[in-house]
Amino acid sequence: MSALGIMGGLWAYFRHDKKLKSQERDKNEKLLREMRKSEEKELQAEIKACLISNGGTYKLRFINTGLSDAREVRVEIQTPKEELASVLLDEDLGPYSLINPNSHIDERIALREGHPKVICIKVTWNDAFRMNRTSLLSVPL
Repeated sequence: MSALGIMGGLWAYFRHDKKLKSQERDKNEKLLREMRKSEEKELQAEIKACLISNGGTYKLRFINTGLSDAREVRVEIQTPKEELASVLLDEDLGPYSLINPNSHIDERIALREGHPKVICIKVTWNDAFRMNRTSLLSVPL
């Protein structure tokens, strides 16, 4: 009887130990995934765009909200040209060689009556994480 009790106790101990090790392994894997995500985030630049009103003039502002430098930033207007007849932009936006983290670059823009409510922009850049990262932005005017 006592041998059966000892064997039952050992079985329960090993079963419980196996569950604990499994939980610890899962916890460690989750922690490693979070650490990798954090490390990747530190290598990424993130480009955003917004329209800034300055009295009667406007500026299209490109902001790097990421933690890494954005290099070779290229900007393409995706909105069809016929819809942009009432929007006056410099012929070419960019390219910009560098936008530092928490920094921005402004481009002058003039709006006339009948301008579209939104302009679509494709921004492509290189950072420490990857080359040719792209973001499609809809900027309210």
